[in-house]
Amino acid sequence: ENNQDAFAVKVPTSYSEKKYKGIVASLADGVSCSDNGQQASQTSVTQFINDYYCTPESWSVKLAASKVLSSLNTWLYQHSKAGLRHNGLITTFSSIVFKSTTAHIFHVGDSRIYRFRDGCLKQLTHDHTRALYAKKTVLTRGLGMDCNVDIDYQTVSLQQDDIFLLSSDGIHDWLSNDILIKHLLTLHEAGTGSVALEKLAKTMSINALNKGSNDNLTCLLLKV
Repeated sequence: ENNQDAFAVKVPTSYSEKKYKGIVASLADGVSCSDNGQQASQTSVTQFINDYYCTPESWSVKLAASKVLSSLNTWLYQHSKAGLRHNGLITTFSSIVFKSTTAHIFHVGDSRIYRFRDGCLKQLTHDHTRALYAKKTVLTRGLGMDCNVDIDYQTVSLQQDDIFLLSSDGIHDWLSNDILIKHLLTLHEAGTGSVALEKLAKTMSINALNKGSNDNLTCLLLKV
């Protein structure tokens, strides 16, 4: 009933924005133990994109995104209800900045980013979790969890027809890599236009639901 996931994508219409800042896709999953998970995830994806495009054109992607994420983390942490951990504004965050021939990846938490290329699926992010019991895990890093945050950063080269998958754990905890690959391979016949990608994202979400997923389901597909 309360969707604590959020995602946003911006493809600038301005040539200068596209040249100097690129195209941005972000996904966040507010922690379920917090009453404010939805606010944390929604704020993170929208504010990150808005603020990133307001940074100076002379800044590198890494510098601009890192500054924005640091400020965003501070805001989330300071606006959490003091002393009430379950009311913290805490969320995972995974984002790609597509600029020229490079994908800049920023990540914290257990949402994920995958790349599908030539029939091979590669998980590009690392889950920041610790095992508890009975397959239960707990986040070890997230936006708003502490006054400082350590964001994973990497770059990967882009090739035409690369497909990137951003997902929350409601998807990837229930669909194995083999199942994800089978879904993505259907794009060879269905095509890779926006309608086909949207339809596949919905199909994958329904598949996870049918397999017993009891979490929010967010699946975002992007084609280069």
